[in-house]
Amino acid sequence: MENLKQKENKIQQLCWCCILLLSSIWFTSAQEQVVELDLPAVLEVGGADNLSIDRYEKEQELAEANYLKAKSWWLPDLSLGVRSEHLWGAAMNADGGFFLEVERNNLWLGPEMNLSWDFGKDIYKLKAEELKLRAADFETREEKNQAILRGIEVYYEFKNAQLSRTAYDRMAEIADTVSMQLEIQVDAGFRYQSEVLTSQSNTKHLQIQSLESEKEFLEKQEELRELLDVNATVELRAADDLLLPLELISEDELMNITPDSAVGRRPGIEAIDNRILATKEEKKQVTTGLLLPKLSIGAYTSYFGGFFETVTPMRAEQEPSPQSLYPTTAIQASLIWDIPLGQIFYKGEPKRYDAVIGLQKNEREQFENKVTREVKSARAKLINSKRQLEIAEESEELAREALSQSIERQKSGTAAPFEVFQAQEYYLRSRLDYLMVVSQYNTVQYQLYVALGNDL
Repeated sequence: MENLKQKENKIQQLCWCCILLLSSIWFTSAQEQVVELDLPAVLEVGGADNLSIDRYEKEQELAEANYLKAKSWWLPDLSLGVRSEHLWGAAMNADGGFFLEVERNNLWLGPEMNLSWDFGKDIYKLKAEELKLRAADFETREEKNQAILRGIEVYYEFKNAQLSRTAYDRMAEIADTVSMQLEIQVDAGFRYQSEVLTSQSNTKHLQIQSLESEKEFLEKQEELRELLDVNATVELRAADDLLLPLELISEDELMNITPDSAVGRRPGIEAIDNRILATKEEKKQVTTGLLLPKLSIGAYTSYFGGFFETVTPMRAEQEPSPQSLYPTTAIQASLIWDIPLGQIFYKGEPKRYDAVIGLQKNEREQFENKVTREVKSARAKLINSKRQLEIAEESEELAREALSQSIERQKSGTAAPFEVFQAQEYYLRSRLDYLMVVSQYNTVQYQLYVALGNDL
């Protein structure tokens, strides 16, 4: 029995350990979730979760609703129901006579239809709303491109910070290895203790630089997390340790780029152009539209007669009875020209629309200048980055080879420690230069790509 109880206690203890272990694993995974990001993920998430893009999409939905509302201008309003009228006291007859102490009540039962077509407004308003809808679509595209471009810029800054931190860590590891080798050589009597201390100081310096790069990495991580709307408990990392130059724009395209070729392709320019056309259509409501009439047609068919009375069918030879409901049909039509004299003489509304169009044209000129600056700046940066990239690649290769040879010479004792330190410094500097240049080179390609009117 005692052995059985001991086995049961051991099983219970084992179960509790398993439960605690699983709970710890679940809690850790729930608290610290690591998400690896690459550029395609940033392009997708950045365009889907951006609040600015969401606002423009909501405005586009509003423009679509206004367009559908304007599109239904030709459809009639239908009514169906009951209408009653009650009167006590005095009533006036058709010939002008008054009847006192009378009571009147009647009931109207049936459908009616009212059509009203204001040709001077509805036609132009429909066209204006259609142009506004197109403008909203172009505005959404422009904002989406800018938002995704911002995500790309921060992503490359984030990845550069991560790889820079890795470079510092790697150099610190190499420096620590060199220090241990020097200690062995000091113990063997081949080196001085001061050389070991200098090497250890170099290692500490690299560790400080690594912590500094860690701080920059965390800042860029927070910025990227905010742009992508990622939970604060999620840790972001670049999906790979490679940072390779892109070829988004070919050499021939780069040489043939002109700002004028980009202006007509930018969604922002298209949006402003459509808003100007929409305003011109709205202006026609108070100019050309004054020449067009307003057509109204109303019709109903119903039963009309006494209320709270017995309804009896009426034959043709019978006199009308106040106790019956009678079939009643009516049609009304009108064709009216509205002539607003104040608008004709003072022309306030046309002048207001002219002022709005003038502001919109000014906005277009400013945006056109902005596009020109963006294209020229991005093109110049890309040409410069191409030259920097060639130099940075060669510099890193030379520094890597020099560091490798210095380390091998140090192992054999033929190289002074300061030579290794200097080779480390040169390689680290060339490595950081390369990472910075590639990040800028890739980023500026996307900047030029968007500036030319392409969609991301």
